[in-house]
Amino acid sequence: NAQSLCLQHALQHIARVEGSGAASAFREELLEAVKDGSIDMALLEDQATYDFVVAMIEKLPTGLESAK
Repeated sequence: NAQSLCLQHALQHIARVEGSGAASAFREELLEAVKDGSIDMALLEDQATYDFVVAMIEKLPTGLESAK
């Protein structure tokens, strides 16, 4: 949950400063980096953890709205 809240805060900051399009682009780039291995997911112990992280990033709001 802490990771999700930190990323949500970062996305809200990006949306406030640069707009929701920039926040959306950041989230998509983050997701791509996790999926293609640019962010080393080998540190995670199993597939379930990887799947959880990917799903959590996909659900993050990219605007100024609250997380649901």
